[in-house]
Amino acid sequence: MSLNTVVKPTIFREYIGPMSCPGLHNFPDIINPEISEFHFILAFATEDYGCDGRGTGKFQATWNVQDFSTEKIKELKKEHKNAKVVISIGGRGVECPFNPIEKQKWIDNAKFSLKIIIQDYKDPCSCITVIDGIDINYEHIKSDDFVECIGEVIEYLKKDVLINVVSIAPSAPVLSQYKTLYKEQKCYINWVDYQFYDQCLSSKCEFEKLYRDLSDVFKDKLLAGYSTDPNDKDNQISPEDFLKACEDLIKCQFLPGIFVWNANYSADDHPPFYFEKLAQELLTKCDKE
Repeated sequence: MSLNTVVKPTIFREYIGPMSCPGLHNFPDIINPEISEFHFILAFATEDYGCDGRGTGKFQATWNVQDFSTEKIKELKKEHKNAKVVISIGGRGVECPFNPIEKQKWIDNAKFSLKIIIQDYKDPCSCITVIDGIDINYEHIKSDDFVECIGEVIEYLKKDVLINVVSIAPSAPVLSQYKTLYKEQKCYINWVDYQFYDQCLSSKCEFEKLYRDLSDVFKDKLLAGYSTDPNDKDNQISPEDFLKACEDLIKCQFLPGIFVWNANYSADDHPPFYFEKLAQELLTKCDKE
């Protein structure tokens, strides 16, 4: 990142709703009113796969659409003017790879099916969707067509469906593909949710070094990621060290925000959502300094 770039902490993002996680039946009341932007990210819009394991590009929502309905999103945004809602495309795990059956067919199916999901969230009063954007979240990529296919879908949804937020969620095993996607689509990509919790980091210093290295590529769009999923516990530094590292990065004007995977697990913390509250307090405190 350029030494002349001044980055202020402005955003907090929270994944929510994956069906395999413990149940939440509404958006939790965790939004700090002083944060500039708070995003709930609905996980996941997952594609159908053929018998051979190839993806069809035909996406469907796997979160509970009654729990996170158009009306509930409207209520959320009415109460919190800083709130946005994004849908995450792909999925965690080997059962949801990017592995298209055929490139152009996948692109056409993805454009159509994702447009339907977004339009199903239209406000009946205004005929405008309450969905603000998309998040690209494939952890397993088995095809060289990833950059072209995802790039076309991003451009289509941003230009024709008029979403205003696009994020990508790289992890270490697929970083090279996401770097190429970012370089080709950086004018459309707003945020980068790098999965720091998906690789073993043993210390606060190691975390900070990785963040600085990644910021050379993703610049001021790179967010620091933390997971409350117990399965990720051994791969990441302690919550205390994570927040100290974020504070250091903010003081050096590097860090624009934090994201968390995910609210369903955080609901079972004691007390619930304690990490989300601490992280937002850090961001808003540092933004005032």
